[in-house]
Amino acid sequence: MTLTLAPSMLPTGAAQYSVGVRPGDWTKYQISGDLSENAVVSNLTVIQVSRTNVTVKSTDFYNDGTNSSNFLWVDISTGQNNTAQSGFPAFFFIILPSRGIGEGIYGVQSLVIQNSLERTYVQTIRRTNFANITTVGSGSTSYYWDAQTGILAEILQLHQNRTVAIHAMIVATSLWSPQPQNSSLIFLEATLIGVIGAGMAVLAYARLSRRHKSKKPRARN
Repeated sequence: MTLTLAPSMLPTGAAQYSVGVRPGDWTKYQISGDLSENAVVSNLTVIQVSRTNVTVKSTDFYNDGTNSSNFLWVDISTGQNNTAQSGFPAFFFIILPSRGIGEGIYGVQSLVIQNSLERTYVQTIRRTNFANITTVGSGSTSYYWDAQTGILAEILQLHQNRTVAIHAMIVATSLWSPQPQNSSLIFLEATLIGVIGAGMAVLAYARLSRRHKSKKPRARN
């Protein structure tokens, strides 16, 4: 999946940062949009983590049944990568975890986190970091990264006329498990079902009793 995004500013500095993923971690994205190049699913698998450098295998699956793979890497402390000539990944597949509002995704001068939101991904409410790029005469791109791991959760690129160019959303991952249904909600549902069942039983018994009484033979004189 290729995105034509290229912020002009390069990050500076090399502070000590921690990576939120490990080799073997994987994510699966559902893809749509008229610039998706017919890709419908994209899988990322973390191959190597060396200090702050993360390498993944990216495999795109197309609607004709074919697929293609390549390797992407990025240094999350500096933004150096192999995915765009500008020095920024066109596909920001991972950033620094736990970024705060106003902080750059790779450094002080990089794309800045604009908001922190709770959103549901893979049936789980996750704290996400949001950033948006708007280009005059081109359109806009919104990013949502999982705050805990730094992994991309969703990207939405719109044309200037607001039609979808690229939409990729995480639909499965090894990084977190779907939340079980709330136990109190389960108890409430079970109680409600029990009350309804008991009410129906009482109603049925009452109807049978009335029928039985109506059919009782009259005493002879």
